[in-house]
Amino acid sequence: AVWYSYGPDLLILGLTDAEASLDFDRVAQRFEQKDIRRGLRRTDIDTLPALLAHELLPLGVVHGSGLEGPIHTLFHPILSDQAARAFFVGGAGGLPPTAGLDTATLGARYSLLAEYVARNGVSEELHREVAGQLCQTRLDECAAWIASWVYHFPESEGPKQLVRDVGQPYPTALVADLGVLFGAPLPEGKRITPGEALRYTQLFERHYVHSAPFDRAALDAIWQRCLALDSNCQASKQRAEAKLGDLGVSVAGR
Repeated sequence: AVWYSYGPDLLILGLTDAEASLDFDRVAQRFEQKDIRRGLRRTDIDTLPALLAHELLPLGVVHGSGLEGPIHTLFHPILSDQAARAFFVGGAGGLPPTAGLDTATLGARYSLLAEYVARNGVSEELHREVAGQLCQTRLDECAAWIASWVYHFPESEGPKQLVRDVGQPYPTALVADLGVLFGAPLPEGKRITPGEALRYTQLFERHYVHSAPFDRAALDAIWQRCLALDSNCQASKQRAEAKLGDLGVSVAGR
């Protein structure tokens, strides 16, 4: 599994007991231990959702993505060398896209934050706690959770206030685009060209969050509108589905 701490720092978790790691009740009980709570408070994490917000790639997603490349070992420390070089030149690496059908299915099934949402429902307070963590340093994931907040609670001033509080500019246009990927209607009369459908597909891939997944049917509807206007969309849609899988297939959690 891959979590994050702050800034570009990632926590790569190797787990010897996958079943225990997926035991949500056990994780919640451990969170309530006084020593663990004291330690987390020193990092401004006061609630379980705020902690689970740091989960980026749930258990199984990395292996399910079929990534290829050289292996980091103690005798061949590739990552240590690349990270040190990147630090001095100000570079940063990004996570691989995991919005495809197979990895999205694994993420929905094993995400601890998604499990919390399934048990407790969607609320403004949940969005405030999760976005409050993400919007400090993880702006791609922040935008997705802010868009989810706006989609579920369109009259709330909370999203704009939170973004102001963490010192970030409010991404009005991006939030509107991502809202469409959650299921909000497209602007009246908006023409979907192959390029526009591709742009939404790229947003879907870049901002996909396993704990608050976009609606694949919403992206499929964008491509269907494109197909209704332009036959050239067919080849573009096939290329999109080659990466993301059949958009007509939904993703279900545990």
